[in-house]
Amino acid sequence: MEERYSSRKRVDVEVRDEPPLLNAVDEIAGGERGKVLVVANTVTRARELYTELKGKREDVYLFHSRFTNEDKRKKMELVESIESGILVATQVVEVSLDIDYDVLYTEVAPPLDALVQRFGRVNRRGLKKGKALIFEPEGGETHLPPYDKKSFEASVNLLGELEGIGSELYLLRLNDRFYEEIWSGFERAISQHWLMRKTLKTLSRWKGGSEDWLSTRDTFISLPAVPRPFLDTALEYASNWEELSDEERLRATIFVIEKTVNVPIWVLNEAKFSSEDLYERFGVFGIEMDYNSDVGIVEKKRKAMVF
Repeated sequence: MEERYSSRKRVDVEVRDEPPLLNAVDEIAGGERGKVLVVANTVTRARELYTELKGKREDVYLFHSRFTNEDKRKKMELVESIESGILVATQVVEVSLDIDYDVLYTEVAPPLDALVQRFGRVNRRGLKKGKALIFEPEGGETHLPPYDKKSFEASVNLLGELEGIGSELYLLRLNDRFYEEIWSGFERAISQHWLMRKTLKTLSRWKGGSEDWLSTRDTFISLPAVPRPFLDTALEYASNWEELSDEERLRATIFVIEKTVNVPIWVLNEAKFSSEDLYERFGVFGIEMDYNSDVGIVEKKRKAMVF
């Protein structure tokens, strides 16, 4: 492993103390005309960046997890086929996409390996010279759910050491240091959790093998919901289910699946439309929120929606 990673460096890293990513719009829009990736930590900020950049260039695209399943599929196909332009995205680009961009502009994101994953979206095949520019969060903002505060602070404290790295081996070692710093908090939380007392009594730090016993990424609960523009049709299918033919039921099911968005539980709690028929027939909720195929879910209040 040391031989492999000590001889490889695909990205030059630059840490910006200022300005915030949103204030770098002119630089991003007026910069290179290759493939530029811009990664924000929240859907709200990604939309803001997209809107600002779209006002300056036509070749700007947006991708995050708050699109319907139908639009998400189309967005993934688009993202992987972009030849030139600016892609504004959230954490969704860190995994599962076969993309290779020239330049990355990103906000700080814990855990540190999240940043390393984002670096991997640039010069992925090592055939050119990639560049990653990291921006600290805006104003007094320190962290947002599902980011853990200590993880966020630990990531920020190690930022300066990302500049001038000689190889990707150093990234791996820096990532080890990050987890050494925060691990005590995880061990304490595990020991206090009821699962530990009930079923995870033998869980300990895993230092060998190929399996991951613990996820390295903080997470949160999201639930499937149909946004307002498609809700009436979905409700009609649910209430008339007994009268539908097999072909109509299949068509109804496909419609609901394609028009479903996964939303954080706290967003659902704020705007949920209750319907027993809808949940019983399709296992989804309704949500009183607008939807736009260009930007996804549109929340009523100006609140940061994560990922």
